[in-house]
Amino acid sequence: LFCSLLETRNVETAIITTPGHIYAAFNTKAPASAIREFSPDKGMVLLQDDSVWIPVEVTMLDGNSTFLEAWTRGSELWKANEKTRAFYRTRAAQEVYGPVVLEEKDLGLQYGNEDRIAAAFKQDRDKLGDVVLKSLAADAEKSRSKADYNRLGMLSAQLGRLKEAEDAFGRALK
Repeated sequence: LFCSLLETRNVETAIITTPGHIYAAFNTKAPASAIREFSPDKGMVLLQDDSVWIPVEVTMLDGNSTFLEAWTRGSELWKANEKTRAFYRTRAAQEVYGPVVLEEKDLGLQYGNEDRIAAAFKQDRDKLGDVVLKSLAADAEKSRSKADYNRLGMLSAQLGRLKEAEDAFGRALK
């Protein structure tokens, strides 16, 4: 379901299988060279066809765990099952296996609180931003490279952290 929902928004997804388990991954469409923009820990992401993919243990997205916890667990499963895992792109699977038609009453869904979901997303985004920006800032401080400060400034701006972006660009200019 998670993969199908993302696919409806044109986000490429995959189904990962391990013995007795299944979970999901989605394509960020970022090139492998951008891996550090997602996590300083390269083991947190998957590289498929020169794209950065995020593995997610979707059973943890039940309101009791954060997205980052589900992402971390997905990457742990990927690493732990190196010899027995399989990676299937959802679109290719959907070409082989047609959709199952369900009505809403068949699903038994309970919808979450929109404000709580948005707040949890913002919290996870900010937490991840802290980790990634801290790593990029350390690299820039160490190298004193204009390119590293510019990279830090660009990502800070993309995350809406304009003061941090301004500081990074100022250091690049110095």
